[in-house]
Amino acid sequence: MVESPQDNIVFEAIPSEDNDMIKKSPEPVLIARPRYLTSTLCSSMRLLRAEGGYRGRFRGIGMFIANGVAINWISKALASVFSAGIVYEQLFTPIAAIIAAQLSLGWTLVVITETSPQYWFRRIPSFQAWKKIAGPTAVYSIIQLLGTFGPVAAFVLTGWTQDPKEIQRLPFETQQRMAFYAIGIFAITIVYAIGILLPAKVTLTRMQASLVSDLQETIVPFDRTFGGKIVPEVVGGSGMIGALDAWKTFDKAGRLRLIKAYVKCFAMVVGTTLFFAGVLVAECFFFAPNLHKTLMEGIN
Repeated sequence: MVESPQDNIVFEAIPSEDNDMIKKSPEPVLIARPRYLTSTLCSSMRLLRAEGGYRGRFRGIGMFIANGVAINWISKALASVFSAGIVYEQLFTPIAAIIAAQLSLGWTLVVITETSPQYWFRRIPSFQAWKKIAGPTAVYSIIQLLGTFGPVAAFVLTGWTQDPKEIQRLPFETQQRMAFYAIGIFAITIVYAIGILLPAKVTLTRMQASLVSDLQETIVPFDRTFGGKIVPEVVGGSGMIGALDAWKTFDKAGRLRLIKAYVKCFAMVVGTTLFFAGVLVAECFFFAPNLHKTLMEGIN
């Protein structure tokens, strides 16, 4: 989400007093553009290992865990104060994310910058940085919340949360309509994730990255000016890129690489889940031969 495209490197011929050289028009020599360091998952892993060894792939894990724990505890505390149940606990997640925005910002900065001997808690950004990033964090958290609760609410309204036996007793036309509803909800969820949630995540991450200190070096090529879109604080600007510019400066190649990375990760998760599900089923039938009969009797 952060790596900037590397421009072509052009070397022009140096003028010479040699008559033979003057007769020839100097032509630029074009060197092929190097590949992105994050072009594939393997190249990204090699980059992290080169930066921090085996533990490099877990860089920022302390800040990441602290952020997750803080959001979880704060949302639970708010739900307890307002006597909200576990189901509605997630509604307080945007507020918790705003409060813990420094940790989310710190995690992004730790990941994209070179390894530091400082402990992770000493690299938490200042309160001034929190004031800049709190608003964008709130917007992304609300978009993420809608992407989670929207499909759940839709399935509840279409009747998919009732007892499966009750669904079997419904007329065929009703079951068919419910099936169409389920397909539609799934399709809309995918469109929402790709068209709204993913751009919101990219925008927030690039806005966070724009707050990196000038004293810190990044581990990937990174245009800190975002094409001159950032106005420094010394001249009256915010020192951070705006949300619209953060998305516009994310080029098409970067978007394609990101989508490919998400697809590969999703495939790995699905493949791993199916593998261990198969192992679990095999173990159940091996250690409990009558389990299949028991389950069928329970369903009937």
